[in-house]
Amino acid sequence: PAFAQAPSPRQAEFAAAAMAPVAPNAKHTPTAGDTVYFTHKQTYLTKNAVEQVQRQAAWLKKNPAVKVRLECHTDDDFPPEYALSFGEARCQAVERVLMKAGVEAGRITAVSYGNQRPAVPNATTKEEHGKNRRVITRVVE
Repeated sequence: PAFAQAPSPRQAEFAAAAMAPVAPNAKHTPTAGDTVYFTHKQTYLTKNAVEQVQRQAAWLKKNPAVKVRLECHTDDDFPPEYALSFGEARCQAVERVLMKAGVEAGRITAVSYGNQRPAVPNATTKEEHGKNRRVITRVVE
């Protein structure tokens, strides 16, 4: 998509540091470095996602000059206005874990895109919809 951008070296470092191995039969929603995924119509973080965000926080604490922007997304199950507020609730869930782990609130900003920037446009399967329900923690320098 037109809004996609190549990750900066700092973003790539952040994502690599926060990578989590996922057990093949894990019942937890998978995560990948700088992105956590949410279950259908939920704003809470799974155990695996909490651990992922805690790894993000650990990296951020080692890099105290770095600020992040939480980019929150939903699938297309909601009208656009509701999707924006639902995305905000997901941002808040990630932000709470970061702050509880010691990342200062002033280093975190958040924006909800609702369902306007899907990872998988025109998703039809459960797996495709699942890729759209996410919060990306983006390094901003």
